[in-house]
Amino acid sequence: MTSPPPRKPASAKIWLLLFAGYLLALFTGTHLPLEVVVLPGDQSDKLVHFAAYAGLAWLLAMAWESSTGRLNGRHLWFAWLAIVSFAAFDEVTQLLVQRDAELFDWLADATGAAVGLWGFLLARRALAKL
Repeated sequence: MTSPPPRKPASAKIWLLLFAGYLLALFTGTHLPLEVVVLPGDQSDKLVHFAAYAGLAWLLAMAWESSTGRLNGRHLWFAWLAIVSFAAFDEVTQLLVQRDAELFDWLADATGAAVGLWGFLLARRALAKL
């Protein structure tokens, strides 16, 4: 008789739902027509890109680690590659709704993702010391 697979903790489901909801909100927000967007138009939006993708990366790491166990450097490298690939897809598909695809937006996304994963590592380390 084989034992049933281990159940994921309830927190894993919560983190996964938070990640999926955030991803959906981010993609929806970046594909709204420009006249609907409520961000200040006269200023650079690079900080918004940076923060949005830092949050996305952090949530991905939390969802992944709570679902499968401790992430290592290779996992985090793969997470970063997945996020920057999604960011490129996000930028390019904005052309379909008459928005711009900008290299510097993507660079802000990629940098934010790296910082979000680094923040995840720092938070994990700090919590381990408690």
